[in-house]
This record gives sequence, C-alpha cells and structure tokens, in this order.
Amino acid sequence: MYGKSIRRADIEGDFEKLLKTLQPTEGLFKVATAMFRDYWNTKVEQTIAHAKIIKADILDIEKQIDQLVDRTLEATNARVIAAYEKRIDECERKKLVLAENASKTHQPQPDFDGMPEHALKFLANPHGIWTSGKFNLKRMVLKLAFTEPLLYCRETGYRTPKTSIPFKVLGSFNGQNCKMVPPVGIEPTLP
Repeated sequence: MYGKSIRRADIEGDFEKLLKTLQPTEGLFKVATAMFRDYWNTKVEQTIAHAKIIKADILDIEKQIDQLVDRTLEATNARVIAAYEKRIDECERKKLVLAENASKTHQPQPDFDGMPEHALKFLANPHGIWTSGKFNLKRMVLKLAFTEPLLYCRETGYRTPKTSIPFKVLGSFNGQNCKMVPPVGIEPTLP
C-alpha cells in the first residue's frame, strides 16, 4: 500500500497484544521452570561426574608413569630406555591435557536460582519488559522473541510471527493449537 500511512498507536497496540499472547500461563511457566531446574541439576551432576572421571584418569596415568620410571631404572639396554622415555613423554602429555580439561570442568557451578533469573523473567513476561520503556530492552525483546522481522497488514494486523524456540515450545505446551479430530471424515464410522 504505497503512500498509505498507519497510525503508530495501531501498530504499537497490536504489537502489545501480540506480546501478551506470547506470555505463558502461570502453571505452564512453573512447569517450564521445574524442567529447566531439573535440566540444570542434571548438567551440574554430569559435570561433577566428568571431573571425577578425569581425576581418576590422571591418577592412572601417574601410576603408569611411576611404573615406567621404575622399569627405566632397571633397564640396561639403550633402546629399551629410549622407548620407556618416549612412553613417559606421551603419558605426561596426556596428563597435561587431562589436567587442563579438569581445570575447565572443576570451576564451581552456580546455583540455578541465581543464574537464569533474567531469562526466566523474560520468558514469563516479555510484555512487561517491553512496557518498561527503555530502548535497549525493547530491542532485546524484538531480537529474543522473534526470529524474523514482523509483517504488518493494514486490515488484519500482524501476520503470523516467527517466534523463537522457547516461545514455540511454550506455545506448543499451552495447547492453543490442540483440536479434536472430527468424528466423521478421516475413517468410516463404525455401527
């Protein structure tokens, strides 16, 4: 519609209605938060278990090195001693790699309650963040809630928006698109 203008209040009002439809129900949000918490705790447990495995591997390599050093001291052949020294160098390199991995995984894991607080606030109420009035927060809402720019039609308002994955998942759990299959039409009815 070249040369036609749309009132700002209409566009912004329709956008706020669209944001309100993204907001999950309280019960659904509690379920999603519980799922995030379970996933977070599982990841923390996996990280701790991985760190323990790495420590055990380091201890095994240290035992191998000690055994190779003892064998090197007992050996008299120069080729055997060189082979043992080469094997000790390989074990030392493996030990350094494992120690580096252990230092990365050994960092203290933050508690769930402190970490994703802002993300959960955003998922719970994107409209509330939008109405705060700050330009950078409005830009963040647009980037995080929608994957593509929104299309607006003069007669019907906003077209079907392409929302980001968290809102797609929450929308699918919400049951808005769930409908019963009609009794007639798919299969013949039984007497």
